[in-house]
Amino acid sequence: MSAPVSRLRTGLRTIWFMFALTALFGAAVCALQVSTQPLVTRNATLFLKRAVRAAAGLPPLDDAGLLTWYTNAVTALPSGAEPPACYRVRAAGDGPAAYVFVRSVAGLWGRITAAVGIAADARRFTGLAVIDQ
Repeated sequence: MSAPVSRLRTGLRTIWFMFALTALFGAAVCALQVSTQPLVTRNATLFLKRAVRAAAGLPPLDDAGLLTWYTNAVTALPSGAEPPACYRVRAAGDGPAAYVFVRSVAGLWGRITAAVGIAADARRFTGLAVIDQ
């Protein structure tokens, strides 16, 4: 067998090996992404709820307490955005304790999303929580 044919076969074997390896690892990454998507979505939702609570100036809670508190004390105000851009956080009674606004702006290397809390009387800032950067 001549040297150019031998080099060609070696090169083709290398290309096929790299193609098979890429397909194998690509499939593994896709399977991992599909299998963890519900957990990623759940954690993103919890992170947003924690940010709303922190921006309202309230201390952190565990996951179960956070979900109960959020269901009972937070109302998403209609804004046409997903997730909503404004939340009304009720105090221990029925009146609003704070309004939390979620805004996203351009940063140096990408979008920065933050939750900013304002007291219901609009006289003081209650907190800030960075959601994504």
